[in-house]
Amino acid sequence: MKEKKTFRLVLAGGIGMSALLGFLIWSGYDTIAAAREEVDGLRQSIDASRKLLAQTGPLEREVIVLRETEQLIKEILPDEQDLNNFVRDLRAFEDESGVHITGLKKKAENSSRKAKKDGTDFEKATYQLTIEANSFEWLAFLSRVESHSRFMSVPSFKLTSAPRRQIEDGEGPYAHKIQMDIETYVYAPQGGSDPVKIDGYARKRELLLGEIARRRAGLAIPTYVYRGQHGRRDPWVDPRISANIDPGTEPVAVEEQIKIVSELQSRLRPVQEKFDAWSSAKNELDKKLERAELEKLLAPLEADVNRIVASQQITFSPSRNQLENVILAELQRIRIVTKGNEDGRGAHIDELNALVETMRIHMQAEEYDLALAAFANIEPRLAPAELDPARQEVCSTLREIARSAQTASDFSKLSLDVGATIIMDDRPPVVLLNGRPFTEGDLVDQDLILNAVRSDELEFIFRGVILVRRFE
Repeated sequence: MKEKKTFRLVLAGGIGMSALLGFLIWSGYDTIAAAREEVDGLRQSIDASRKLLAQTGPLEREVIVLRETEQLIKEILPDEQDLNNFVRDLRAFEDESGVHITGLKKKAENSSRKAKKDGTDFEKATYQLTIEANSFEWLAFLSRVESHSRFMSVPSFKLTSAPRRQIEDGEGPYAHKIQMDIETYVYAPQGGSDPVKIDGYARKRELLLGEIARRRAGLAIPTYVYRGQHGRRDPWVDPRISANIDPGTEPVAVEEQIKIVSELQSRLRPVQEKFDAWSSAKNELDKKLERAELEKLLAPLEADVNRIVASQQITFSPSRNQLENVILAELQRIRIVTKGNEDGRGAHIDELNALVETMRIHMQAEEYDLALAAFANIEPRLAPAELDPARQEVCSTLREIARSAQTASDFSKLSLDVGATIIMDDRPPVVLLNGRPFTEGDLVDQDLILNAVRSDELEFIFRGVILVRRFE
């Protein structure tokens, strides 16, 4: 019995130990599985941390660059308060370019576009502007808008050209009507978390100065300096010649008329500069030197302007207005001031010398009436000048050229109908003038003697001056 009891105890103990051992093994497997899961989680966390560390450097650099360029963005893109200066800027551009602003209103953004911009730091602001200007004034205005330090662009415009009737009336400057959209953006950062502090910011910023400069250069608004008309015609002005021109006048293309007047305008600028230098000269020596230089520029320009006015070739109203109301009026003003400075002493010697050259040029070009017109302008001031021994000779030269010009002008107006000419070796040549035969030495008319007969021209002596009349 005792042995059976002992066996039972041993068997029960073995079973209990086996059960305990089995429980311990089962518990060990769960712990190992949990440990393995923990190890996998740690590995994933380590991998994520490694990726974050790999991204932190570039992210820090990008944040530093953005923080350093944010101020430039604020300058380029206005905030709501600075947007109020927009209208003042446009008014300044209006004064500088010469355009006339007739309308300005802000365009409302449509709901779909507005929904797209929600959540961003930039808000588009579009204005519709209406102006009146010629092409070159508008281009000057447009250049100022798109070259402004604040970002502004003109995505579209609509131009209605000035009617030809308005252009040809000549009562005032013509103007096209231009409607354009001007776009800008308002920089309005959205609210968010506070900026994160970056360790060693100053040192890291120094290392990124090159990238910061490159980003700033990329944000800078490119500018273009508009240099004005430079002799070009307005492309929205009808270039055809008006039918309302004087009979017998040789028509000149509008483009050529604009070019002629533009060149005269460019020659007027140095005359004005030299006139200002003469007016502001502080002593008599400087005045004499500046006056001599002034006459070298003034007299030839006066001659060319008078020639063009007399030819009546400028029929395009804007060019004619500029010629008569700007260039000619300014030359007359300058001449009046220089005359008023003479104090009764007569024409200045530099003006006299310049006029001699001008009249000779007119004589060579057979522009006798222009030579006489130039002399007529100065003749009332010759008498006082002739009292000065230094000016007597040049005054005499002017009077002699004027007499020659008058003679040549009167000769050119004589009616001489040249008929047949007979030239033989053994006989004096004969020519038919106004239906009558004449030979060399004959008196054709009062003060007019036939001096020589040639195959293609006749030489006359008229009032003591030898003159030639050519014929085919």
